Amino acid sequence: MLSVKVLDCTLRDGGYYNNWDFSEELISCYLDAVAKANIDLVELGLRSFPSSSFKGAHAFTTEKYINDLDLPSGPKYGVMVDAKTIISNGQSLIDSTKKLFVEKSLSKLHFVRVAAHYSEIAEAIEICGILKDLGYFVGLNLMQSAGKPSELISEAGKLATESDKIDVLYFADSLGNMDPYEATRIIDALREHWTLDLGIHAHDNTSRALSNTLHCMCNGVRYLDATITGMGRGAGNTKTEILAFELENSHSIPLNSSALHKLVLQHFEPLQKKCGWGTSFLYHIGAIKSVHPSYIQQLYNDERFGAEERAAAIQYLGGIESSSYDGQKLEHALNIGNQKSSPKQKVGDIIEKTFSERDILLIGAGDSVKTHKKGIIQYIQERNPIVVSININVNIPGIFVDYYAISHNVKYLTDHVKYGDLAGKIIAPESRFEENIDLFKNYELSIGDSWNINQSECEIPFDNTAAYALCMCIAGSAKRIFLVGFDGYTLMDQRNKEVQETLDHMKSIIPISTLTPSNYNIPAGSIYAI
Repeated sequence: MLSVKVLDCTLRDGGYYNNWDFSEELISCYLDAVAKANIDLVELGLRSFPSSSFKGAHAFTTEKYINDLDLPSGPKYGVMVDAKTIISNGQSLIDSTKKLFVEKSLSKLHFVRVAAHYSEIAEAIEICGILKDLGYFVGLNLMQSAGKPSELISEAGKLATESDKIDVLYFADSLGNMDPYEATRIIDALREHWTLDLGIHAHDNTSRALSNTLHCMCNGVRYLDATITGMGRGAGNTKTEILAFELENSHSIPLNSSALHKLVLQHFEPLQKKCGWGTSFLYHIGAIKSVHPSYIQQLYNDERFGAEERAAAIQYLGGIESSSYDGQKLEHALNIGNQKSSPKQKVGDIIEKTFSERDILLIGAGDSVKTHKKGIIQYIQERNPIVVSININVNIPGIFVDYYAISHNVKYLTDHVKYGDLAGKIIAPESRFEENIDLFKNYELSIGDSWNINQSECEIPFDNTAAYALCMCIAGSAKRIFLVGFDGYTLMDQRNKEVQETLDHMKSIIPISTLTPSNYNIPAGSIYAI
């Protein structure tokens, strides 16, 4: 019988889809089920420092939180810490590590895994040493191993061996593009120096997570990562329930996969329908092109963008270095085609007095527009503001909209048929569009390092249509701006930060408030208070 250890990391890796905010009922059922299934190790979450935005308990997995959990006997419990969390904390590695972790004798935790990029190996190994001295069973997780030169992988194994502080060395298929041949190459490179246990963390972008995991097991890898229903960043991971079934039935490993059935069907399949992890065409293409899965996840999460934009974005990202996530790169990818010519080469129309000291109702793309459609239309009829829509909004009929602000060529190409009856209502930077569009005004746009608003063009630091529209309203001599549909993006979306910074800047120039629910820090009223 093979000697392997299954490590379930659902509460850690799965948190990338629900912000690590799992319900108490789910956690209780999960802990009970994995214990009954004879899962060897359970990673309860990340260990990290306080953040400036909301994340659930399993993003921090503090000692106090763990002490309040009813942890069934059987599995050994642990957490993962990202090396950069400790490296970038501004303290020494030892002080930063000991700020996050107590002595093992004071904790319910058995193990800690340190995740690190190859560029962080030296610091990560030092962190592993500190954790080992605190008494923990320590794993080092080498991220984005697939595609790395064999010499670099071998050197990582050598450094880990020389440290004598690491119990198990993991390699992660972070981009989901590993195949069995690549897995064998990585194992062979690590085995040039490393003789202790190896572990594999596989992603399912190309639908090979399970087969890669089993292949690695047959090639001597003892520690196997998995998550319930594959819940994890991007396309997700090896599925715990299926891996357990295969190991139990095909390899005679004493697991009890049936104990996971109720958990999967009652809690995780409904959660999967809500959050949307799993394999897809875009994840597969992204993996082959070494595109970080967070880009794909973001493309799927943002309902504003259609098939054309997603296809253009993945083509662009596949042609540049995109193996690490950068929200700015995603924005540029979504705006490919916008820069047909430099905005400085095109003179915009003078739009001063376009809004003649009138109130503006600026319509964003948030779901609250649909929810409060009747109230918004009634507000328009009662208050008679000038109505500006950021792109087409299918929830508000064109008869109620005075102008449409658009700034992205790909977005226009996606929606251009819908603009057919709206000729003369569009305000846009003409130089950014590949096709002729029927404008009311050509208000030009350039992306720079500062804010600069004048009568014919604006310079803004973010390529964001909301920022462009706000500049346009100010340049057009608006009196006040009321927002609807500015709900806010997901916390991992760079645009959330950009819009907040935009609002912070603009509200010092012109009164701005939101009339529908919003996550932004902005004065609020109600669309119904008429």
